[in-house]
Amino acid sequence: MIAIIDNKNFIPLCCFPKQPITLTGYKTFDYNGDKMSELIPFPEPDSLDELVEKTHKLAEDSANVSWGSPHVQQRMRERNVSIRQIFDVLRHGKGIDGPTLDKYGDWRIKLKRFTAGRVVQVVAVVKSDHLEIVTVI
Repeated sequence: MIAIIDNKNFIPLCCFPKQPITLTGYKTFDYNGDKMSELIPFPEPDSLDELVEKTHKLAEDSANVSWGSPHVQQRMRERNVSIRQIFDVLRHGKGIDGPTLDKYGDWRIKLKRFTAGRVVQVVAVVKSDHLEIVTVI
């Protein structure tokens, strides 16, 4: 029997082949023997400055930015933040927090900028080829 253990969960994987499974950032155990597979750590994040620079570059093309989650749209309405303000923060904002590894294995950063008469903060997930907006503050 093979199982994956992370910080909170123990998940038996009875349907997989009887060999250790290796996932980045997780420990894998092979219970057919007494051995534990090698732990592969999450890759080191880029520095905040590097991720901010990457965010600025990706945000130049609006096709690289995803903000379709209901949470983001609700926060935009609640806080009277426009799409134009979000893009201004993504393209020119200063990184103020992160990178932080979230529970999905993605790196998040928070950017801040004074735009259209107020300070707007955007939390974004930086992927290799696109950005995902998490929330707007």
